Amino acid sequence: MPTTLPVPISFRLPEGRLPAPPPEGPDSPGVAFAAVHPVPDAGFTADFTVDGEYRPDSATLAQLADESVERLSEVVGAVAVAHRRETIPTGRPP
Repeated sequence: MPTTLPVPISFRLPEGRLPAPPPEGPDSPGVAFAAVHPVPDAGFTADFTVDGEYRPDSATLAQLADESVERLSEVVGAVAVAHRRETIPTGRPP
């Protein structure tokens, strides 16, 4: 069953991606939305999931990203970050 996010978000799916039922089980708690590409490429099906929660501490975005990579690598194995860039939205306070 999908989880409700603590803040409203909106996004557009990349072309070719289709909404999918969120995965269930101990490896995917808190998933609010999932999507997949319907045609596997060399046996791999590209997918993505959306989850979220409030953090009560003062962790930086870089620390949160590092923790996310660590959690993901515990589930899927090797994870490599190809590019990282931290930005502050314009017109909003940091």
